[in-house]
Amino acid sequence: IEDLILEVPAVPAGQGVNLDGQLDDPAWGEAAAVNLVPIKNEADPLVKTTVRALWSEDRLYLGFDCQEPRLADLLLAERQPDDPNTWQDSSVEIFLNPSGDRAAYFQIIVNANGLVADVAWTKTAVGVKTADWKWNSGAVARAGRTEAGFTLEIAIPLAALAPAGLQPGT
Repeated sequence: IEDLILEVPAVPAGQGVNLDGQLDDPAWGEAAAVNLVPIKNEADPLVKTTVRALWSEDRLYLGFDCQEPRLADLLLAERQPDDPNTWQDSSVEIFLNPSGDRAAYFQIIVNANGLVADVAWTKTAVGVKTADWKWNSGAVARAGRTEAGFTLEIAIPLAALAPAGLQPGT
């Protein structure tokens, strides 16, 4: 589990993230690109998804570059925000555990159109967890398209994740 920790730099002074679904802001160049690994640990996956992360005093920013050679075939059902089935769309899922306790965590799902569904999970016993779909992260997402796939920029208010705030290194 220790290797699942990502060091997230602060948004550089004087720079910002323009939430427009494009990963072209200079600030993104300061964040390390991390390639996500397929669940089945394929040696050479057919498509790659890269994520970058930054933080500011009040937001966590995530930028996804999702390769998709068949853009016309994206799975995108007609949905409302917080639809529990958003994960079935062409989407990314974000799991965050700011407390580090591995018992209470947040799941934010963003589809290729930028629709957000978010839920707070609590593990009460081994194999038993409850979902709070009324929890709202306040996340805002924007989607973009490239010749190679789709991109997502997501801004998540830190107050929703860690009301006491986050400090560098936490």
